[in-house]
Amino acid sequence: MLTGVPLNTGPVLLWGVPPECRYWSFQCFLPGAKTNSAAQCLRDTEATIDPSDGSYTVCISTKAQRPKWAGPGHWVEVPEGAKRCILCLRAYCPKMGVGFRCPDVWFGTGAGVASAVSAAGAVAAAGRCEALGDAERVLGMAPAMTGPGALHRRLAHAALANAALLLAAAAGDAMPPGLLRAAGGLAGPAAEWASRTVPLRTAALAVPLGAALGLGLYAGAFALVRSTYRNLSGAKGLVPNVSVATPDPKGDLKGHPKHLYYTIPYDARASDVEIKGYRTGKFTYTSVIAYGWHSLPPANGSFRYDETLRPDPPAAAGKAAGKATAGRRGKGKEEEEEEEEEEEGGGGGDRYTVILTTRPTFAAGVNEIDVSEEPTGLCLIRLIYPESQAEVDRCKPAVRAL
Repeated sequence: MLTGVPLNTGPVLLWGVPPECRYWSFQCFLPGAKTNSAAQCLRDTEATIDPSDGSYTVCISTKAQRPKWAGPGHWVEVPEGAKRCILCLRAYCPKMGVGFRCPDVWFGTGAGVASAVSAAGAVAAAGRCEALGDAERVLGMAPAMTGPGALHRRLAHAALANAALLLAAAAGDAMPPGLLRAAGGLAGPAAEWASRTVPLRTAALAVPLGAALGLGLYAGAFALVRSTYRNLSGAKGLVPNVSVATPDPKGDLKGHPKHLYYTIPYDARASDVEIKGYRTGKFTYTSVIAYGWHSLPPANGSFRYDETLRPDPPAAAGKAAGKATAGRRGKGKEEEEEEEEEEEGGGGGDRYTVILTTRPTFAAGVNEIDVSEEPTGLCLIRLIYPESQAEVDRCKPAVRAL
């Protein structure tokens, strides 16, 4: 993700190699835009790849500034008058152990890029790319966002460690120098300075109070996030383990109108929660992820996508098809065949079952999501580039408490 990309100084040029992942795309997020247009996105199957080196070249500009070489597979449109955007490279489900390089970026490219006759010529004419640092590149959520290294635990670790060190340093008056050096790793002048400047009594009061204040502020921030998350438009009025909100066809998360989400509030405190949906169909990609009310996934392994979702066994699929056929008795043969095709996957789709549980069994062949750290929250099921609204309606998941 690249923040503050200037759009009013000329076309922006990108060059790079596609990431090895399940799905990737570029998108320009415009500040203040309620929903973004599909024109501001270039997806993997649309991008033109240079066969000589496997690279892509993308130009981001208005229609008026679009270079002649920038065909549909090389161009991302932004509206006239747009000044800045957040540029995002989505790379969903990269291959294990395989990294990828962020693209080279040029801002405000000049006449050389505009007059180039090919994408390769435009890159050659662009000169040296921008030297971007961590202030401009936002890398997203840290890999260790749950478990012992989780962000919401690190403050407690730091507070306890600092309190222990300060107390050890302040205990110089009551501890022999040799013991102080062995316990705190302080030696010579440092130990003497600590024992004189930080009295034990002061540290014994200040450190716990300071740690409590820090933890309180941190907890308050998470409480604010939970409150905001509960009041999302897609989650209001939904009943846990019962309701499923179908995505707004116009796009409801200020993202891409073809990146849609089914919203399911869950409560797994009293029993496990079962969710059934489609792994494949007339769409590009789907995934299931559970979020606690603090907007972070509750545990490692809380994410499944189409290639890692284990399909329901054939017996279950046959049973469901049998029930569907029984309910269609009396209909014409052609009508039955059409409905059977729709029931069995709408042209190649198959079903999955996901269990949200606080007591994972890790059994083979079971799609379990461990929500023991956050037994209540929202489960979002992503559906990318569905063919039609009929496909969105067909793929609506079912949820129930077991």
